[in-house]
Amino acid sequence: MNHFKDTVSETIVPMAGVAMLVLIMLMVTAPVLLTHSNTRVNLPETRTAETKLEENLSITITPEGLLTLNDQPISSDSLKARLKRYYEKDPYRLTIIRADKREHFGKVIDLLSVVKSLGAKRIAFATVKKREKKL
Repeated sequence: MNHFKDTVSETIVPMAGVAMLVLIMLMVTAPVLLTHSNTRVNLPETRTAETKLEENLSITITPEGLLTLNDQPISSDSLKARLKRYYEKDPYRLTIIRADKREHFGKVIDLLSVVKSLGAKRIAFATVKKREKKL
């Protein structure tokens, strides 16, 4: 009986080592095999990248506290109704919230809460890149 246990442990240890070696090899080679960087293309160059505004929803809180949807003034109730229709069709449509940096934090959080409650899955806040100070 003891001889059987020795035989089993002698055959399992090398198999476990081989399995670990194969796993490590797969982990190393998978990123190389799964990326599509081998196809060389000469991509166009631009100074700015444009996004299609009709695919995104842009909600703005102006410095005066007014709301706009895609740069069109809108009341709070109308905004909720329109957003509900948009999110019923596509909840993954990107919603960009823009607010003046001097705007009261509470209004921005309230707007975020409304957008999330209506079903938005992708929400972003518009910001401007800070300029680096030169020494």
